[in-house]
Amino acid sequence: MNPQTKQIQFIQRLLYASIIIALVVAAYQLIAAVSLSGITGTLNVVASNPAATLSITSADTEARIIGTGSVGVRLKPGSYLVAAYAAGYQASEVVIITKHHKSQITLQIASNPSSKTTKTSLFSLLPFIGPAAAYQIDSSVQATDHGSQSVIVITSATEVDKQAALAWIHSEGYNPSDYIIQYVQQAVQNYHYTEGLPQ
Repeated sequence: MNPQTKQIQFIQRLLYASIIIALVVAAYQLIAAVSLSGITGTLNVVASNPAATLSITSADTEARIIGTGSVGVRLKPGSYLVAAYAAGYQASEVVIITKHHKSQITLQIASNPSSKTTKTSLFSLLPFIGPAAAYQIDSSVQATDHGSQSVIVITSATEVDKQAALAWIHSEGYNPSDYIIQYVQQAVQNYHYTEGLPQ
């Protein structure tokens, strides 16, 4: 057998192996999608402001961001609080997810600060945990000589994450210099990130 024939046979085996691997991966994804769709419901969330950040919270998990503007997610059956935030304005709604059912909600939120929608307090948006738990913004009460006052607490491991937290406050329509802010330089603790289920 000449070297050219050996090379052709090697390429054919490699091609067959690639096809088998691709078929196995496709079968796995199909089985996972079918089994997942059997235990979940679908929720489509649309915010009237396409720049709005969408989050979802259930009774046993912390709030997590699911996207912006318009998002579809698969969720296990249960009750969820879905919220949209943009430039300090918010809208929220409780939705019940049932197995094999598609739900859709539209959250009406101000598209600009001149709208008549009531502006929320920054404190009502807290606690907030940044993407990948890089930072946490929370509130606390601090004793003073004249009683007590609310303060913002930013926990982050790095200066970059601290600046990202301040940028988030700005993105919600608030000026950080209007608040008393305490900085805690450490990684966000006791946070369990749960990935969304695939669609």
